[in-house]
Order: sequence, then structure tokens, then C-alpha cells
Amino acid sequence: MDKNNKDHSEKEDSKTLTNINIVLGSYEGKIFCLDFNLITSNLKTYSFKVSENCLKTIINSDKHIFASGNDEIIHIYDIENREEKGLVLTYNGSISKIIKFKDFLFAGGDSPSIGIWRMTDFANITSLKGHKNQVNDFILHNNGKVIISVSKDNFLIIWNTTNGKAILKYNLKKNCNKLLFGKKQNSAYLIFDNEVWMIKLNNKSNDFNEWIVKKKVFDKKIMDCIYVKENLIIFHQYGDVKVFTEFATNDNYIELKLEMPEAKENEEIRVKIINFLKYDNIKLLFVVFSTNDIILYDLVKNLKNLESIKIFEKFRLIKLLSNERITAITCFVK
Repeated sequence: MDKNNKDHSEKEDSKTLTNINIVLGSYEGKIFCLDFNLITSNLKTYSFKVSENCLKTIINSDKHIFASGNDEIIHIYDIENREEKGLVLTYNGSISKIIKFKDFLFAGGDSPSIGIWRMTDFANITSLKGHKNQVNDFILHNNGKVIISVSKDNFLIIWNTTNGKAILKYNLKKNCNKLLFGKKQNSAYLIFDNEVWMIKLNNKSNDFNEWIVKKKVFDKKIMDCIYVKENLIIFHQYGDVKVFTEFATNDNYIELKLEMPEAKENEEIRVKIINFLKYDNIKLLFVVFSTNDIILYDLVKNLKNLESIKIFEKFRLIKLLSNERITAITCFVK
């Protein structure tokens, strides 16, 4: 396919995306559902109270959303019918991450274990036990057989989910905040406060040091990272962005700046939450700021032009959300 036909194809694909759904969770225990039309900018909203406690994580799967936080319960809601479908009672401690894989739910948080539930009857079929402190993050491989987790105990564990046993356990000697799969899930990134490690998976060595491809230290605290179009994109708290096209082999990066909401006098605007939506050739970045602005950025166009990351569309939610503090977000296309 020549370049002109490829560009034309991408434009055709982009026309298929007209509506996006954004679900927000708040510190006050509310869920806000937003249906946003990218063509007309029409915004439909509704909200409901889920808990008296802070919501820390929200995910979507098919027509359901799964939300949890400080109340130690996973709430399951039918978005179309706007009704609760079930509750999954979890272990002691708040939940900061949920993953749904086929008919199973995985959850981790303040507890040192990762729980696995069967969706058909919400039975807790097993727990992955090996950490000695809260689980900061965990990621599940597409094959469903491998989980990587990091904990406040400074250990990384690679798990076999079929038997619930640890394949490898390694003391990082520092607190890792986030995990991220790389290209084709053959590699993974470990995100610390000011440092990123890249490790190569499918390594048969029992020495974890041989898994490490690269370590890089940054002068600013890392807010979040995403991996898109073979680029590792690092976000800092005040909108600074670094794009690595070849993180493993090249220290060079492109430094960009998020186009931020307008600040009032003496107002300091921070990035709070980042989410990413991939739909055919469209890749949208959703950023929630401390002002309760949500801004959408078209990553395909921005990474192609390698300029300041420009606003694709934005809408302000202060009137809608009143004094609610946004703590979680998920985005999807119905």
C-alpha cells in the first residue's frame, strides 16, 4: 500500500469513531459516566453513588464496569441498564488495581497477595502469596499464564497463574511504582520515582541481572508511562513529556510539553491521572488535571509531527463534578 492510500485508509478508519465513553471515580465514592460525541462535542452524563469510601480503580469490560477502592469490595455495574450486577468481597485492605481476563477477575492493593475470582459465581479460587507488603502494581500477560508484580517490600515476583507459584523472585532494593509491557509483551518496563528499568522476558536465566536490558535515571519525578506505537512515553507531574523511540539502545529522547488547561493567577496545574484509548488507527490520550479538566490528545498525529502535544478535544468538568475529586478513569468505545 502506498503512502497516499495508507493515509486515506487511516482517515476512513477515524470516521468510525464518533462517540467515546469515559467513566470517572471520585474520592467521595461516586461514579460519573460521560458519553462524548467527538463530532458535535455533545456530552451526556449521569452519576451514581457507589461507596462511602474513595474509589481507586475503574476498568471496563463489554458493557460492565468494575470499580473498587477503600471499601475492599469490587462493584460490578451494567452501564447500559444502569444497575448493579454484583459485588465481589475481597481480602483485607483497599484495592488499587483490577484486571479482567476471560471469566476471571484479578485484584491487588493493600494486601500482600493478589486475589483471583471466578466470574460465574464470584468464588475466590486462589491467591498469589509471596509479597510481605502491599502490591503496588501487577500486569497480566495476554496468554493469562504469567503475572508480574511489584510490592512495597521492594520485591518483584513473576508468577505462574496456572499453579499459583512464583517463577522468579528478585529484590529490587527500591520501591517500584508501576509495571508496563513493551513490544509484543516480550519485554517489560519497571517505573520507579525517578528511574526506568527495561527487562527482557522469556529469559531462562535464574539471575535476574541478566534480564535487565537497561536502567535510566531522570531528574524529575515520573508521574506515569505508556507504551504506544513502539514508543515509551514518560509523563512528569507538570506536563513535561519524554518520548523514547528506541529506549533499549538509545539514550536520546524527544522532549515535549502537554498543552495544559488555562491557569488562574497563581494556580499550579498538575497532571493527576492518565488513561489511553486505542481504537483501530486512532490512539487517544486522556489526562485528568488538578483543575478537573479532562483533555484528549491525538497521539497518532502528535507522534507523527513530534511537536508539542496538542489538544484534540477538551471539556471542563468543574460544574459537572462540583467539589468531587477525581481518583480513577477508564475510557472505551461501545
